Amino acid sequence: MGRLTIYGIYRPLQMDNTPFFTIDGNKITLTETLRYLRYAGGFQRFMKDILRQYILEKEIESQQNSEVPYSQITKAIAEFQEQANFKDRNQFSSWMNANGLTYKEFEEQVAFGIKVEKLKAQIIAEKLEEVFANRKGELDRVVLSRIILKEQKEADKIQQKILEDSSNFELLAREYSITEDRLAGGMMGPVRMGALGEPLKSAVYQANVGDLIGPVEIEGRYCLFLVGEKLPAVLEGALKQELGNQIFEEWLQEKLAKLQVKLEVALQDKVKD
Repeated sequence: MGRLTIYGIYRPLQMDNTPFFTIDGNKITLTETLRYLRYAGGFQRFMKDILRQYILEKEIESQQNSEVPYSQITKAIAEFQEQANFKDRNQFSSWMNANGLTYKEFEEQVAFGIKVEKLKAQIIAEKLEEVFANRKGELDRVVLSRIILKEQKEADKIQQKILEDSSNFELLAREYSITEDRLAGGMMGPVRMGALGEPLKSAVYQANVGDLIGPVEIEGRYCLFLVGEKLPAVLEGALKQELGNQIFEEWLQEKLAKLQVKLEVALQDKVKD
């Protein structure tokens, strides 16, 4: 939750003794509920969910024209019913009952979800192109094959064989490499540049397709890499969605870090994130 700090208030309040729910006829107060969450290790997650919801609601309230047309809500509900494979209204009603929802409450949930998606789209649109441009070098991919060996002397020997005839790489990988991808001729498949550690990353940046890199020592092993193909990142599909989710999550984390929160119920000690 970033740098957020949550403090407990030591004065007892009247609401502390108000039953929050019952278990086997035993009344559980809000204070007891929070204590159970703390002891079970779920308190911070519980608070984070509440604070995220608070941030989203306040942000949506500040937006102009945030109302959702009723036709859009009913369309979203129909799509949900189809995806959930509810065959008739009774199945849908049973699902709502099991989740403690009335139809009106479910409509409100759906409407809020649509508002959140609209807000998310606005936040992402403001930064997506910039973030992609700044990170493109890390998001570009390269198709690599590798041979991993225990001894440098053996790696030097295999290197010479490949330099004499690069078409031998797959056969040599199957015969000598000590990793499981030897069964695929050492093929690693597409790898993001950002996932490559140094000095391999710098070597791949400078290499051309078909170049042999290595032997490179990585964690006590000696590695040979064959550069198969370079694949520039394109802002679409799964990558676009991934970056969008990251931008939105970073925005939320920045908001969370600025919140000052006090619990207006009695706790035994201070709670810090």
